[in-house]
Amino acid sequence: QVQQVPPLGNRVSPVVGSAGWWRGAARGLPLEHKVVSCGHITAMESKMGKPVVHFEVLGKDGDKLQQFYGDLFEWKINADNPMNYGLVDTQSEEGISGGVGENPEGAGVTFFVQVEDLQDSLDKAERLGGRTLMPPADLGMVELAFFADPEGNRIGLIKG
Repeated sequence: QVQQVPPLGNRVSPVVGSAGWWRGAARGLPLEHKVVSCGHITAMESKMGKPVVHFEVLGKDGDKLQQFYGDLFEWKINADNPMNYGLVDTQSEEGISGGVGENPEGAGVTFFVQVEDLQDSLDKAERLGGRTLMPPADLGMVELAFFADPEGNRIGLIKG
C-alpha cells in the first residue's frame, strides 16, 4: 500500500514536488518509503534502486552561470547563502533539484546518487575501475563523498 507523505512546505525535490505529495503514489508504485532530508535536498528512499537526487553545475563565474541557467530555463535560483551556492527551483514537480555555483578550479557538471553506505559505494566504484576523490564527509546538513568513474567523470554520493 502506498502512503501519502505530508506536505514539506515549498521545497521542490526529486520525488516530493512543491505540492508536497509523493508523485509515485499517482503512478501506483507499491514501495515502502521514508522521507530523507539533507538541507535543501529532500528525497524519498525506497527499497528499489539508488536514485539520482541532485545535480550541480559549477564554473569560475558562479554568478554568470546562475544568470544563464535562470534565464535559459526560467529557473528560480536562490544564492542567498554564505557560499553563494545557487539552489535551483526548476518551477516543476518533475525532475530533481540542483545547484549552480562557483568553483575556482573550473567548470564541471556533477550528479549525486543517494546510497545507504558511502564507503561501500566508494569501495565498489574502485573495484570497478573508479577512484575516490573525496572520502565520506559529514557536512552537517548532508553526508557525501565523491569518486571519479573510469573516464574521470566526477560523481557525488549522498547518504540516505
